[in-house]
Amino acid sequence: MFKHGCTVLTFLLFVNILSSWADSEVHNYEDLKLKAEALRDSPFYPSKKSQKDNEQWSYDQYRDISFDEQKRIPLGDQAAFRMDLLPSGYIYKDSIDIYIVDNDLTTVPNRGDWFLNRRTSQPFVTKGISGFKILYPLNQLDKWDEVIVFQGASYFRALPQYAQYGLSARAVAIPPQQGRKEEFPHFKSFWILAPNKSETFLTILALLDSPSLTGAFEFVVHPGRDTVIEVKASLYPRTGSLSLGIAPLTSMFLYDETNRSRFNDYRNEVHDSDNLWLRTSSDQDILRPLINPKTIQYSSFTDTPPKDFGLLQRKRKVSDYQDWEAHYEARPNLWIQPRGLWPSGTLDLIEIPTDREGMDNIVAFWKVPEINKHLPFEFNYNMYWTLNSPSSTIFKYRVMSTHIGEGTTPGSHTFVVDYEYEKDVVPSDNICSKVSSGPTKVAAFLQHNKELKLLRATFELPSTSEERDLKLALYENNKIVSEIWTYRLEK
Repeated sequence: MFKHGCTVLTFLLFVNILSSWADSEVHNYEDLKLKAEALRDSPFYPSKKSQKDNEQWSYDQYRDISFDEQKRIPLGDQAAFRMDLLPSGYIYKDSIDIYIVDNDLTTVPNRGDWFLNRRTSQPFVTKGISGFKILYPLNQLDKWDEVIVFQGASYFRALPQYAQYGLSARAVAIPPQQGRKEEFPHFKSFWILAPNKSETFLTILALLDSPSLTGAFEFVVHPGRDTVIEVKASLYPRTGSLSLGIAPLTSMFLYDETNRSRFNDYRNEVHDSDNLWLRTSSDQDILRPLINPKTIQYSSFTDTPPKDFGLLQRKRKVSDYQDWEAHYEARPNLWIQPRGLWPSGTLDLIEIPTDREGMDNIVAFWKVPEINKHLPFEFNYNMYWTLNSPSSTIFKYRVMSTHIGEGTTPGSHTFVVDYEYEKDVVPSDNICSKVSSGPTKVAAFLQHNKELKLLRATFELPSTSEERDLKLALYENNKIVSEIWTYRLEK
């Protein structure tokens, strides 16, 4: 089945095929939808747990266990993709099932000796698998680079060329509702469709389960300069009147120029993402700088289904962060592009206070108010994991940075918002900036730095004890020619 001298590996992968046959009869997305629908009609059972000893591992102990590269699993006729498994343990307590579908034959990688202890170089035996990594010659032809990893609940992360892991995505978010706590559905089984020799993409099927719903997901992964993932999803509610967040994104924002004074740190900024971005159905680009709030903040952007939305990391210079180890300048952007008909709803942003760099405190998703218990809820979208910002043929100027300082009167704030533009753009004398705080108009002063190719809008906000939502845009001949900058000023 596998080429390149993998006969022994193929034999070993077949060891458990007979005992697993009932679970493995999935060869395509339609098969998986039938399985998810049947699972919906069965009682919910928590996922399998890993060995107790593994659950007590520290972070460092867990990192000491790695997949043996000599046993890396090839996928497809030409082995254009390969797979490493991830052990259960530490916070990854749930075990999953993984199947490889190759020429309509389903094999089950289920060996206990896939792993090595990196400190001792000795084999390490574990009974549970918590996730997997897919590898591909992403950055150079003679090196296997990680391109996507699935691990923990329904979380996954992907990489474009020359990037480092940053923000994460999930299958679906189920917020607290009707007296129920927030749920974190988990992928309990995966089917990886081995590509043929002419295919440069990889298809991954995943079965989702939780007390409130089941689901079938198809991920078609196209690695490259921008890694694009085509997603299909079918959800089957177990309960009625269920509100969902679809295409949820999770990231970390500790500080930037706006709240730098709260942290005694040598680095200029620390974050995986620094902006929420939305392209509305009316072709307006809205940019909302993220904050690390003093109290949890909920923001909603009401719209018919958007054309795109996502979390961005705008600054791309090492000097922007001064972190030579974490390399925040190489964290990818991720934006979502809906395909087909999405239901009306809101783009919800949740910002959670944190004083720790390792905590994901930013959540964004498209919130659907209610789905019908008696019908499958289906939606499709593309994911763009990239180091590039979304392009626009409409707007010439995009927000590059936000600065906040003390104003000229007690309790007031001075805001400085920098817009960048491309080399072929020549700002006209008619361009101006307009700022609003709710119904109140605020005077703004616009400056142009030709050397830096920046337009700077500066305005002052008087002292207030109320929370304020601010909006700024650049206009030319009474027409918006920039991203619309919005900001939440806490009390």
